[in-house]
Amino acid sequence: MSMNGKENIIAGILSAAEEEKARTLSAARTQAEEIARADEAFCASLREETEKTARETEEIELSRAAARARMDTGKLLLAAKQAEISEAFAAAERAVLALDKRQYSRFIFSLLDRWAEEGDTVVLARGDGAKIVPQDIAAYAASRGMRLSCRADGDFSGGVMLENTKYDKDLTLPMLLREYREAHEGEIAAILSGGAEK
Repeated sequence: MSMNGKENIIAGILSAAEEEKARTLSAARTQAEEIARADEAFCASLREETEKTARETEEIELSRAAARARMDTGKLLLAAKQAEISEAFAAAERAVLALDKRQYSRFIFSLLDRWAEEGDTVVLARGDGAKIVPQDIAAYAASRGMRLSCRADGDFSGGVMLENTKYDKDLTLPMLLREYREAHEGEIAAILSGGAEK
């Protein structure tokens, strides 16, 4: 074989190798571009999903914070309303205790008219001595034709206790006000807040 023939063969082999190399490089570039595009799409999707999750989490947290704020506000309003009602009842107790002798006696006698039974012991508040005494109860009982005994050693602010062998009746001022409050608290709250109960 001539030198020219060998050179042609070598040149053909080198040319084929160059072409194969170019094809391989082109295929590698194409594959690398596809991988880069897929990575970019994945990163974009991941970024979008992360941002969506962050927005949803933020919305949930804001919603929870708003709910907590509403609950805290409700608790504060309820506590304020309860304090206002308590003060109103404390003022009512002070007003009854400030009644003069005639008015306070009528208050006590109205309790006895409704609740006293034959043979009851009427227990007056220890501090009521300036307004009503056992002799007043004896006069009341005589006017009603009832047999009542009385003592003035009650450890309460005002009103009376009625004691007998079957059961006692707590008609003390604190108990009467507590019962009234429990029965009418909604109405009282509406009055104090200046309108209908919400």
